[in-house]
Amino acid sequence: MSVHDAAGAEVARWTLHHEVNLRGLDGGERELRDGPGLVDWLAERGLPGRLRVREHMARYSAALERRRLGWVACAPPALTRAADAATHSPDRHQERLAIAILRWYPDPAERIRMLLEWARYRAEPDEGADESVIVAYSGTYFYESTLHRLLLEEPWDALVAAPRTPAQRDGLAKLADSHEWMRAGYPKLPGAAG
Repeated sequence: MSVHDAAGAEVARWTLHHEVNLRGLDGGERELRDGPGLVDWLAERGLPGRLRVREHMARYSAALERRRLGWVACAPPALTRAADAATHSPDRHQERLAIAILRWYPDPAERIRMLLEWARYRAEPDEGADESVIVAYSGTYFYESTLHRLLLEEPWDALVAAPRTPAQRDGLAKLADSHEWMRAGYPKLPGAAG
């Protein structure tokens, strides 16, 4: 919102910042008592922009949560609690998940197959989701990268030889399409296109 003097010069401007603060021309911010209430009030008076942003952010957050819950649900039962904790913290809990994986799956071939099957998980957007929400389903999230990191620590020959099921082969294909794979300098998979 801008305020102009009689000559048309802007004398004040306020912007709503995350429904929490009002920001002035000087960059200073003041906390709102009821930011969501202000957004609703503005929408009722013909200024629905922030209301649309709020609705979009709610859809985006819901999509991220569905993706997170789906990934945790794909974890082996012994690792579900550690997997859930790892989705909330990119640091300490990720390392705990890695330690739990190594403890529960000491056999390298068994560990690789389990990790590949889990790594295959791909969240899909709801039918009719708008493009901005579909972004929530792209890329690799920090919690998924733990699986990739552990897989890339395994010897190349063991990694390529391990898959026995279509799900495990899908996991290897997803891994081979990741930034971590490319950064590690791994070659293309045998039979891969391109």
